[in-house]
Amino acid sequence: MEKLKSLRKTLVAHWKSDILDVVCSKQSKIVFITAFLAAFCCYFEFLKNSHGTADWLNEGYLIYTNANWALSLGRWFLRFINSATFNVVNPAFCIVVCTFVQAFSVILILRLWEIKSTVFTVLSTVAIVVCSAVAVQYLYVYMSIPYGVALLTATLSAYLILRHKEKYYIVISAILLALGLGCYQSYVGFAAGIIICTLILRLIKDNDAIQTVKTGGAALIMGVIGGSLYLLSWKFFKAYYSVSAASYGGADKIGLRNVLSNLLSSVRNAYKDFFRYYFNTNCHRNIFFCIVLLLIVVLIIALKNKITIKCGVVALLLFVPLAFNVVDIIATERNINVLMGHQMQLIIPFLFALIERSEFKKTIRKGLNYISVLTVTAICIVFMVRAFATYKTVDLSYSYVETVTEPIVQNIFSQSDYTSESKIAFIGYPDETRIQKANPLQNMSYFRQSAVFWYSMDCRVIWKQFILTTFGVDSGWISKQEYDAILDSEQFQEMACYPETGAIQKIDDIWVVKFMDNPTR
Repeated sequence: MEKLKSLRKTLVAHWKSDILDVVCSKQSKIVFITAFLAAFCCYFEFLKNSHGTADWLNEGYLIYTNANWALSLGRWFLRFINSATFNVVNPAFCIVVCTFVQAFSVILILRLWEIKSTVFTVLSTVAIVVCSAVAVQYLYVYMSIPYGVALLTATLSAYLILRHKEKYYIVISAILLALGLGCYQSYVGFAAGIIICTLILRLIKDNDAIQTVKTGGAALIMGVIGGSLYLLSWKFFKAYYSVSAASYGGADKIGLRNVLSNLLSSVRNAYKDFFRYYFNTNCHRNIFFCIVLLLIVVLIIALKNKITIKCGVVALLLFVPLAFNVVDIIATERNINVLMGHQMQLIIPFLFALIERSEFKKTIRKGLNYISVLTVTAICIVFMVRAFATYKTVDLSYSYVETVTEPIVQNIFSQSDYTSESKIAFIGYPDETRIQKANPLQNMSYFRQSAVFWYSMDCRVIWKQFILTTFGVDSGWISKQEYDAILDSEQFQEMACYPETGAIQKIDDIWVVKFMDNPTR
């Protein structure tokens, strides 16, 4: 009993110091204010239109109903997070919750890395809140709160294991990590990135290689336990809900055997994906990230520590790309993309932490401050512009498709033999090439193809949902057999493609609208 009482007192004391005191600090107030201002400026266009991807249209327009699909991909905790909000999808609520979570995660990182500067605090916050991972996740708005939970649990997992030496924190952190992985697996890279960067900063400050190894070892044990808990939980819920692992993204191959058999190629992919993210996507952004990475290298080279400590720092620095992209080792068939880009932004507060620890002369340090502030400000502006371009491009796509389909729907409704029980089959998709070429923001958008259709998706499903959500009309369910029969019919083969005359005809009591000669089946 005495041990339990002591444990309870310790946890309460740590709760107060780790959570309450942190949230109530002056720096936290700056972070929260900055985060919500940045979120409003960056995501106003999304809030105004609330248009998302085809996945959003199918899986979570108003109510999230696809928990089994998420479970098949290994996201077993997602159903419980969405159930906590009654599965209702509300963009404004999601943005508020996610912004709070992102701000709190930034606060923990700033405290862990001992970043004091107000300017660095503000820029670190903005960089996390407006980065590509967030801009994209809102287009899958039904997933945004689980993404936020994954971010928070990953940050807390790393924070607790690094702040406290008590052994029971290994278990607490492992549970948090497992929950985060159960929302979205890639956030293991966020936790790993925080851990590696923290070890580098502590080694520079304390010059204690042995303690660094001990802390790193405890974090590694926590990661192994957390990963094991995640996999065991996934197996349990797959059996409980009678769901099989999906082949999409290699989810059905996640496991220790697959990790070991693909280890060398996975490590190569992790390093490739790190550099591909920074150097292979958008030249405007890459230039600024090159400066950030260059400054980090310069600051590491200029360290005044012993040569052995410098070597240790460099060795740990080489693990940064692997830590950020550790998901490449877990899911060997899934390459990094913008949805997994949250951990990539950790290099920005990491740069600021290195600058605050530097021992340059006042003039040199002042110059470093100016360069880093201007560079990160430029990165944040690029992120905000690209978010605006993305939401505008998505909105244009929806507006175009609505403009094309409205006269078609009205035409069919006006037919004398149309009834509320009639089925409508839209075959293929309208050509958006012209509107895409006319859109000056297209090349800056995170999505270059139609956000409405994804073109590879089943058009029976996506058209039904689009007509329902846009015009409030149930176009009826077209079975796979009916759909294939239409495509194979001679009448369909002879039909012209919309907007040509004869593109709308009735085939076997189904109103058919033809957009393409050779649509996907």
